[in-house]
Amino acid sequence: MSSTVAPIERRNTQRSQWVETIRSSLWVVPMGCLAVAFVLGLVSEGIDEAIAYEPEADATWWSVEDARAVITTIAPALLTFLGVVFSITIVALQLASQQYSPRLLRTFVRAPLTKFTLGIFLGTFLFALMVMLQLDAGAPGLEGELGRDPFVPVFSLLMVVLGTMGCLVVFVFYVHAIVRAMQVSVVVETIAEETRRAVVANRAATGHDEPVEVPELGPITSVVHWRRRSGVLQGVGIPPLVELAVAHDTVIELTTEIGVHVHHGLLVARLHGGTPVDPARLASAFHLGVERNLYQDPSYGLRQLVDVASKALSPAVNDPTTALQALERVEELLVLAAGREDPDGIYHDDEGVVRVVRPVATFGRLLDLGFTEIILYGASSPQISRRLVAALDAVRAAARRPDDQAAVEVLRRLLTEEVARHVPDGEWRERAMAPDRLGLG
Repeated sequence: MSSTVAPIERRNTQRSQWVETIRSSLWVVPMGCLAVAFVLGLVSEGIDEAIAYEPEADATWWSVEDARAVITTIAPALLTFLGVVFSITIVALQLASQQYSPRLLRTFVRAPLTKFTLGIFLGTFLFALMVMLQLDAGAPGLEGELGRDPFVPVFSLLMVVLGTMGCLVVFVFYVHAIVRAMQVSVVVETIAEETRRAVVANRAATGHDEPVEVPELGPITSVVHWRRRSGVLQGVGIPPLVELAVAHDTVIELTTEIGVHVHHGLLVARLHGGTPVDPARLASAFHLGVERNLYQDPSYGLRQLVDVASKALSPAVNDPTTALQALERVEELLVLAAGREDPDGIYHDDEGVVRVVRPVATFGRLLDLGFTEIILYGASSPQISRRLVAALDAVRAAARRPDDQAAVEVLRRLLTEEVARHVPDGEWRERAMAPDRLGLG
């Protein structure tokens, strides 16, 4: 493999796919909590039997009927609280979808506290049910039939009480987190933080002085079309593709970029030289899902931020301050990307022979994605246009390659033309084009 392979592409992509699936699912952690609660219920029953008091001593401070009354009160209350938690989660998701963007739902679903809150309520409820079964088995009327004396499961009751207190504490933190997560500053910072990690993982620390040219690949000997279920291309396993290309002495040129919707019949690869490869083996290196993610696709983070800004700038919302907060993160991410190396999408085997070539998102693509729509929708707002000028200046100063600097200048010209179209007055136009990192304060 060449030194241009990003660290994210050297690691086990299948494992990365599983990690992303688990992080994006809402059921894994709650199901794990249910399993823990079930095992704990079995263990606690044995502990209670080992430390059981004499029935006469038991009845002097807590009878089976008293314990049953406590459990039958706590269990329905936990189920009610669980309904409240679930309702809050659904409302939060709906508000986020309407106020910001449907693509931000993944941010709320991936929040660990949401999963843990559902899990601890479900787990405590299941544990309480198991304790209730212990109480029924230890009832005074059943001791002859079951061959055991009635006893109060003290340890299990203590665990139920502690679990209920834990649920209340977690519920308070959960409500606080949900209210805080609905703030636009927290939403955009959450997206930006995840995108920063993706940019760093997918791009080397230093940049090329000149763009890297794709080597001559030779004539096309065969092509591969997609024959499996459709979905969004979330990632590609580069090491398996290199091994496959070496085995067939060919060069695999991928034609689909990360984030593209792949459907039946779509051209996904061209082969240059060598012998044809098994389409099924090639397809196994593709990881598809129902939506894009960030582990090989940092441009998706910019897409989400631009969506937030675009919706805030729509006539129905007209909230330029929210758009400005998203624009600030767009600038930060583009400045970060400008000082790092563009992935060339060229991968070699151990002998230095080119084996895999794939399309990648260059800095120019990220630049257009980050600014084009905000320029079109925000040119009529002086707050946005002034902040855009300052952002473009910052990105141009960070860009080291002449092509990247020229791309920034093109966007600066388009911004000037768009502002002139919306603000015909010369003095107002001059004010609208003055760089200001606060917009209008």
